Amino acid sequence: MLVVIGFLLIAILMYVLIRGKMTPITAFIVLPVIAAICAGFGADR
Repeated sequence: MLVVIGFLLIAILMYVLIRGKMTPITAFIVLPVIAAICAGFGADR
């Protein structure tokens, strides 16, 4: 499951950066945090 989330994160990052939907700084901060939360990692770990 973690591999799938990682590949989706990379695909979404590429899409967002190529299409210009977000600035690179925002994309590289926000999207990995969302992926980590979806993977089950939280503040308690």
